[in-house]
Amino acid sequence: MRKRMFTFRPAIFFSAFRFGKLLFLGIWAVMSSNVYAQNKVSGGEGTRPTSSAASVISDTVFFDLQRSIADQLVPFDSLVQIGLRNSPALKEDDATIEGRLERYRFTKTVVFQYVYPFANFTSGNQSLYSVGTFNTVDQYQLNNGYRLGMHVQIPLGEFLGRKHRMREAYADYRTAIARRETTKQQYRRELVRLYQAMLTSQKLLQIRIRDEQATKVAFDIAELDFQGGKINPADFSRASNLYATAQAGVAEQRGAFSQYFYELETLVGVPLSDLKK
Repeated sequence: MRKRMFTFRPAIFFSAFRFGKLLFLGIWAVMSSNVYAQNKVSGGEGTRPTSSAASVISDTVFFDLQRSIADQLVPFDSLVQIGLRNSPALKEDDATIEGRLERYRFTKTVVFQYVYPFANFTSGNQSLYSVGTFNTVDQYQLNNGYRLGMHVQIPLGEFLGRKHRMREAYADYRTAIARRETTKQQYRRELVRLYQAMLTSQKLLQIRIRDEQATKVAFDIAELDFQGGKINPADFSRASNLYATAQAGVAEQRGAFSQYFYELETLVGVPLSDLKK
């Protein structure tokens, strides 16, 4: 029986090796894409945050960038209500309304500043003294005992202008209430803008991440071909530039997403991680 001899063929071996390496790179790219996409707005490359950075990103590590943030947060109306409770501008308006209301109430009582009640008590030896009148009936009175009375002196301008002053105070009170409603509308409009901008920025970041992973695979293949002498330096440089551009796009989009994320968190007044479903 004739024995079959194994013949080593370098061309077939290196072709199989190259195919296996490309297959490994493709699988690695898909797996790293998932890990990379799950990196939070901190900009990490899949590594665990150090103790110095943990406090910075502690409110964002619970969000998955592959899923829409809207699906991970409480409903938008709940965000609005929480933000309204924590808004410093609305708290300032509430204080202004309270002050205008108290001013209006004070205006109602300002007329009493012209009324002077008095009371005194004197003691003596039952002697009489002149009270300075020309009436023979009450010309003299006892020098001791209680004396009660009230002195009223209201300017004519107070009678004529009191009604208008009260109307002015009440109008200021209503103006403060209307200004608070305007502040609420402006707050809701700003919250809608940041919320939608954050969601759009997240979608763009997901697109940039997929583009970067695709250019990474193309770059790895071009690098192998360049090392094997199958492509010229110009083609390899073009693949390298595309990969670098994709990386820059991801970094830029991640920064935009981070900005919208933290602006929204500041506007709401509480960490968004506390509002996760």
